[in-house]
Amino acid sequence: MKLIEVINSEIKEAVKLTQDEIDKRLALSKEIAVNYKNPRQFALDHKTLWGFLRNYNLVDEVFPKRQIYHSEDYWTPETLSIEAKKYNGRAEFMRKNQYAYIKAKEFGLLDSLFPERKEPKNRVNFDVAIKVAKEFEGTRSAFMVKHPVAYRLLRDNNLLDQLLGPKKMGGPKKKFDDDELINKAKEYPTIKDLRKNDMKLYHLLVSANLLYTIYNKEEENLDKARSYGNKYELLKSNRRLYKKLEASGLLDKAFAKKDLDEGRSRKELGSGVDHLVFTATDDSDIVYKLGPKIAVDYWFEDFKKNPEIFPKVYKRGKTKIKLKSEKSIITSKGKFKTFPVGTFLPLDYVKLEKLDTDRVQKEWDILDNVVEEIMEIDDYGFLDFLIVYLTFRPENKVRGHHGDETIDRISGQVKQHYPNVYPMFMKYVELTNKIKAVKPGVPDLHRYNFGYDKEGKLKCLDF
Repeated sequence: MKLIEVINSEIKEAVKLTQDEIDKRLALSKEIAVNYKNPRQFALDHKTLWGFLRNYNLVDEVFPKRQIYHSEDYWTPETLSIEAKKYNGRAEFMRKNQYAYIKAKEFGLLDSLFPERKEPKNRVNFDVAIKVAKEFEGTRSAFMVKHPVAYRLLRDNNLLDQLLGPKKMGGPKKKFDDDELINKAKEYPTIKDLRKNDMKLYHLLVSANLLYTIYNKEEENLDKARSYGNKYELLKSNRRLYKKLEASGLLDKAFAKKDLDEGRSRKELGSGVDHLVFTATDDSDIVYKLGPKIAVDYWFEDFKKNPEIFPKVYKRGKTKIKLKSEKSIITSKGKFKTFPVGTFLPLDYVKLEKLDTDRVQKEWDILDNVVEEIMEIDDYGFLDFLIVYLTFRPENKVRGHHGDETIDRISGQVKQHYPNVYPMFMKYVELTNKIKAVKPGVPDLHRYNFGYDKEGKLKCLDF
């Protein structure tokens, strides 16, 4: 008998429940369990009842449809053959038991398990495309709408004119010289304004290869990115622009840090909607986090009491800074107010342990790639998983938010298919759980809110 079974047996002997008590607890568990599709979430919220169910082997009675995950070495050609008989085809097999499907694919068993695979309907090959085109009566545009695959196949092989006749052109087009187009485009300050108000002019500029002669796309993208205030807001609100700037090496240029004068020169490391972070002039292992009192009060005591989760707190005080750019700051009344350039702003400051954020960025990129591959959704990253992990509530299922399924799918597949990444993945999950315990609700967490201390311990620097 395993040690855990011995311990459970002794516990049950020491604390025996009457049948009435067992029935009451079981009924209560069933009543609560309807809000939890996944027993893992039930266990996190109701530890006592979960222990009762496990000790009395009642988990399956409360969660009869729970998915049982087998160990890595469980799947063999024999067990896969037995499992595959439960499904009508390979599509259903993949949908209902992805792990077994992947194993069957690795063993090369899919064709033998499902030999009656059907060819996809309406497959268009070259000969079919030619036959369809010869029999078609109508315009090229109508053919493209009715037979798009055949149309592309014939177009790519330069057969459209031969089979459907030459493309009919409209009347003679008015010619514009470059100067006329450029002068007309000056009415619109940005490409966005141009597209919104005069699409015809936009297409003429594109055709004449003049669009980016008039508009500096790089500067326009930088200005647009800066309107979000910081990298996090850009990533959260316009992921496509963030990725574009990151790929072209312009992300740092968009949010270049400025030196602010606080009586002596300190370099700004970053900022958020309610704080600024500066280096220390006398110690490279220290940073100063500045913000209005109402904002600092929100996190200060949590940081001070939990140095294993957050940066160590060394000192709190008051200071003033002179703004070199316009900034919106939360006031004591809890509302945001915009202060103009040159304002001397009274703020609280906290002297904190400096964390290494560069390592987090590299790890986050790896986690982004892994999660995107698992979910098979473009740009679905680790932040999307973390949001589901943080915000999941059973009642959200009414709105189509299947958080438990997403959590199980990602965590299960990271563990199975990316064993080298799994410890890193769990570090962020475990730290997130600790933060949620300290700050109930939904803390705001993203890649710029984490860092490593000198001992290599992952911590949260903001939420």
